[in-house]
Amino acid sequence: MTYKSCPVEHADVVKKGNSTIGYVTFSSEDKVNEALLTYDNFTWEGKEIKVYKAGEEEEEEPVQVNSTSLYVGNLPYTYGWQELKDLFRSTKGEVVRADVFKDFQGRSKGYGIVQMKSVEDAIRAIEDLDGFEIEGRKLEVREDRNSSKEGCQLHVGNLLFEERWQSLKEHFSKAGNVVHADIVLDNSGRSKGFGTVLMSTPEEATKAIEMFNNTDFNGRVIQVKLDKFAGDTRSNNYRGGRGGFNSRGGRGKAIPWW
Repeated sequence: MTYKSCPVEHADVVKKGNSTIGYVTFSSEDKVNEALLTYDNFTWEGKEIKVYKAGEEEEEEPVQVNSTSLYVGNLPYTYGWQELKDLFRSTKGEVVRADVFKDFQGRSKGYGIVQMKSVEDAIRAIEDLDGFEIEGRKLEVREDRNSSKEGCQLHVGNLLFEERWQSLKEHFSKAGNVVHADIVLDNSGRSKGFGTVLMSTPEEATKAIEMFNNTDFNGRVIQVKLDKFAGDTRSNNYRGGRGGFNSRGGRGKAIPWW
């Protein structure tokens, strides 16, 4: 950035916690005020910057998260999971997984989930990318509010390719209250032969594993285990194709990377 109309006497960049702050000295108070009017809320390299007089900085609330799973909203529709993963790698954190949610026709819904390796990586990603502008869209990056479902969501493998979420939900209801059941689809809308079931409590999820793992379900011996990516859910559209949330069915698809 250059201050074309505001001559700079000195400039420096320092680290303050996980943030990077610049200090600029001008030749007069008038030039300081001119810089404030010109550059406050200015977008520079895709990020909106704030400009204050020294000593008048707003104290930012530190980013606090309890999960490594992040929700990323307002994504460019051109972004797939690979672009999303590469973007979060740029924060110098380790990305475990990245998903972009898609509709039934395979088009991006403009949001996704990124799972970082550590809470520290997640905090750094929020600080670096929340509000970051890409292709004219400002990203929303925050803790995934659905990550609390860890321990309740199950991965169900070796399903019939003709299986539907309704029968999956009905079967698992024998173990407790099923919040959501889903069949995972590929890009063409065909079943991948596995799905997810969200139980109300970890205890019910454990009970379902004990009841159904390595048992027959419509002629196939199914495998039931805790879903290690249980935080990657999004209201009525889970990691998969068609699902029932409580008593309702819905459509939605996300193409996962693992």
